[in-house]
Amino acid sequence: MKYVDEVQFATYQKRLLHSDWMEADNACIKLLGLDLDAVWENLVTQISGIVVTDDHSLDEQIVIEQEKAKLLKQIEELDRKARKEMQAKKKFEMFQRLKEYQKKLQDL
Repeated sequence: MKYVDEVQFATYQKRLLHSDWMEADNACIKLLGLDLDAVWENLVTQISGIVVTDDHSLDEQIVIEQEKAKLLKQIEELDRKARKEMQAKKKFEMFQRLKEYQKKLQDL
């Protein structure tokens, strides 16, 4: 995608993945790999910034990154609600759930 002098790369692998906006002059993607599958995986990882570990495939890593983003959003919302809550019991329960979400995030 291009807007004025900036570009953003995008691709679809399980979901829409995109890069950050960058100047058009500095934008480049390197083709790496010995077969088309390897080239495709390298393109997706360069565009999305997802680092594939040895334990997981690209598709599994995309799902994990999506779950991490979802958990981070839930943590932020719950933290905001817990700080505004006036009742001590509800506030304590929210902080317990917050700790559970943080533990799940660390396990991923």
